[in-house]
Amino acid sequence: MKKFALVQLIPKDMRNQESINLGFEIVKNIIKKKGWQVDTYKFGDNIENINTYDIIGFSIFYFTQMLNLIPFLRYNNIEPLCEKRNRKPLLIAGGQGIQNPKPISKFIDVFCMGEAEGVLEYILDNYKDIHILSKNKYLYIPSISEKINFNTSTEIINSEPVIYNKNAMIELTRGCKYRCKFCQYGWTNGKYREKDIELVKQQILYIKNKGIKNINLLSCNLGGYSKINEVLDFCIKEKIRLMNTDMRINEYTEEIAEKLNILKVRTLKVGIESFSEKTRFGVNKNISNNQLNTFIDRALKHNISNLHFYLIYGLPNEKNYDEWFFYMKYIKDKIKTVNRNIRVEFSITNFEPAIYTPFEKSSFIDFNDKHEFIRKYLIKQEELGYIKQPARTKDYKNSHGRLGRKERSYNIGMWLLHGDETIGDILYELNINGIGRSIKDNVYDKIYTLCKSKPYVYQIMDIQNKNENIWN
Repeated sequence: MKKFALVQLIPKDMRNQESINLGFEIVKNIIKKKGWQVDTYKFGDNIENINTYDIIGFSIFYFTQMLNLIPFLRYNNIEPLCEKRNRKPLLIAGGQGIQNPKPISKFIDVFCMGEAEGVLEYILDNYKDIHILSKNKYLYIPSISEKINFNTSTEIINSEPVIYNKNAMIELTRGCKYRCKFCQYGWTNGKYREKDIELVKQQILYIKNKGIKNINLLSCNLGGYSKINEVLDFCIKEKIRLMNTDMRINEYTEEIAEKLNILKVRTLKVGIESFSEKTRFGVNKNISNNQLNTFIDRALKHNISNLHFYLIYGLPNEKNYDEWFFYMKYIKDKIKTVNRNIRVEFSITNFEPAIYTPFEKSSFIDFNDKHEFIRKYLIKQEELGYIKQPARTKDYKNSHGRLGRKERSYNIGMWLLHGDETIGDILYELNINGIGRSIKDNVYDKIYTLCKSKPYVYQIMDIQNKNENIWN
């Protein structure tokens, strides 16, 4: 039997909890159905008899996990460089974190760009002949290919449910109806598709018959599924508990709110991105203030006790954050009108100009401006009672809600997102043990020192940044 080692480049102890990657599970099932033996590993695993595998495949969920590739290979005595390894074993990689494969193109033989269905089967059938593999336009083969194409499939969704511990996951939709200008997912993941409602019901009953009632209906926008009301009615009937409550504001209708209330959903998470209406429309989010106000009123009316707003600092053309502070007060004043405790959390991420989006050439954020904003933001949170400790004691580690990546982690992220294959020279020389969610200062310093010693690599740091080097 042919053997496949499937590896997640995420540390085993990351956040001290088990994480489930649906794409990883889909890939694993594809390999099994093709009659291969598939063994799964994580970063930090020591694989016995590694040379008995025909293919080693890496699932890269977030782009900084590329930094874990070479440490994993060396720990398991695998030659990192393709030219020296001669495709024995064949190394392939894919996943949402492979927006830009070029930084690790010296180490991976074949990249699956976009969805795995179709292209992975092609690899398994033809893995011994790299030239036959190169005929599939959705496979990026650095030694042969020039152009990178994403597999933007239009196939129907028939993925199997995933059960983990006492919970389960069912894929409901794939792709996105909306094309926000900052989000790569809407531009590279193909046409928006929905799983057939009857298949969804069958999978819910299958999971329930296993004694599990906690289900995550995986969707970019839960409320956007065309049969969502029918799904919610079915969940009410079968006494299912919904685990995910990510909702687009304009899709949280009165009818959906009533059904979520019956299901005892008490948490809503929404990506508002900015509290500035002008900024939202400028990035194609297209949510009006009236829709936002209606959402807040409706959530409070239907017994929501946890409201979580996702925000992005540094979106193009957003210079004034007064409207953010206005809405923080507006929400607090609304809460005072209801007689119950309501937790509100604002999680901030940094704007990252993702490639393949209309904003890919936008400037990186200015951290001097961000630090000034964060001070004002935390003081306002203290004034309004969102945080109890003095704002001056709050920072990235202990803030109520996330504040986004620190400057050094952000810089390295942009280095990976926008750099070319010459970055591979730095990664090959870099002596680290791998990273988790954040990048430590000593890793940053090592990368910076190595870049300074290689002018041709150092120059690529200038990309899309107003001629200012990101290390500054």
